[in-house]
Amino acid sequence: MKIRHLFIISFVFLSILLAANFFVLMAFTNYMTSDARVVNYAGVVRGATQRLVKLELANVPSDQLLARVESILTGLLNGDESLGLPKANDEQLIKSHNAVQVKWEELKPALLNYRQQQGAVSTIIDLSEEYFQLTDTMVYAAERQASVKVVQLRILQLILSILLILLTGTLFVLVYLRIARPINIVKETTSKVVNNNDFTLRVNITTKDELSHIANSINSLLAKVCQLALTIKHQSDRLQLSGEDLAKNMNQTAAAINEISANILSIKNQTVNQSASVTETSATMEQITKSIENLTKLIDEQTNDVTESSSAIE
Repeated sequence: MKIRHLFIISFVFLSILLAANFFVLMAFTNYMTSDARVVNYAGVVRGATQRLVKLELANVPSDQLLARVESILTGLLNGDESLGLPKANDEQLIKSHNAVQVKWEELKPALLNYRQQQGAVSTIIDLSEEYFQLTDTMVYAAERQASVKVVQLRILQLILSILLILLTGTLFVLVYLRIARPINIVKETTSKVVNNNDFTLRVNITTKDELSHIANSINSLLAKVCQLALTIKHQSDRLQLSGEDLAKNMNQTAAAINEISANILSIKNQTVNQSASVTETSATMEQITKSIENLTKLIDEQTNDVTESSSAIE
């Protein structure tokens, strides 16, 4: 699963949970609003009935108030959209309402009889007191029903909060396993490469997501760097061998140059010696030439002498 898909799924789950939490809260808020109306109208029945009794005893009858009390009593049991009252479903509330309804069926005729001056005040007062106690019990039952809803809402809120925490923790663990742990692997591997100069190490991530692509890219880079390092080492070794060969050749060249210098020096010495010999030979030749010239003169003199002698003989 790709990382962006993981984030999308996490976002969707959290959105669904938050939306469910919102709608549950809205639903319970509506229920609590309805329960608040039940409590309010139960109190209205209690107060309106007492007011109705006082008006009747004061000879100020109010059919409108009488009808309103009956309408509210019916709405508290069966529900009434115009009043915003839900249908009663709490057993204790229904039981207390039925008791109030029974007592109302006794109090209402007594009030009507009193209008016609056929009822006693004491009877109305006694029924009113009993009715008040029963309505008080009904109000308490309505309040208890609302309190139960509040407790249920708190429990549901607690459950939703726990689910949200668990889901968030699970998503955090998944994100850590899918993102943080591979990143730590990349960090540890690159640190080892830098500290040990070991480019043969590789990032070992087997997931098929964006981090695996990053790991593959890093592995490719490490492989190229390793190959480059091997190439540089190979070229360095070759250069070192070439340097050693060049040093040997230089030594051999230096020896040859020294030998050539020695030969040149020897030739120079031989040339100097030959020059001295040539000079000596030249001097000797000059002496020979002089000797030959002297000999030629002697020969010429002897020739002349012979010629003169021959002439004298003749």
